Amino acid sequence: MKYFEYKEELGINDKWLMLIGIPLIGFLVPFIFFDLNEELSPVFFVVKFIHSCFYAAFYWLVLRYTFIKLRRKYPGTKQVQRRIALQFLVAIGLIILVEAFSYFLGICLDSMGSAYMPPPLIQLNTLSFVLCISVGAIYESVY
Repeated sequence: MKYFEYKEELGINDKWLMLIGIPLIGFLVPFIFFDLNEELSPVFFVVKFIHSCFYAAFYWLVLRYTFIKLRRKYPGTKQVQRRIALQFLVAIGLIILVEAFSYFLGICLDSMGSAYMPPPLIQLNTLSFVLCISVGAIYESVY
């Protein structure tokens, strides 16, 4: 598959890392960030698991794409600072976009009578930042 053929830019073939990492993040996030110890409903867990998998996959794939593009533009170890600074700016912009979308989705669903409540911004910010730093650390440490 062409999508996974960026070993030169990434330093590894990350197909299995993504196929295992994204569901693992989706499994762990509801317990760590949404306090599922109080909610034992399997339906609630499945909804949060699917939501967390989409969330993790979106961040992972967008950040992976930007790493590939930035490594092509700024190759080598001499340009690591520039590459990390630009990746950090992309991550901040991405966090702001995801927050805005989540807020907008919450307003739209609330107006339709849905019980969907987006997570509080502090949880969303923390989760987003942890995901961005984790993905960045994986790819930069391998390179």
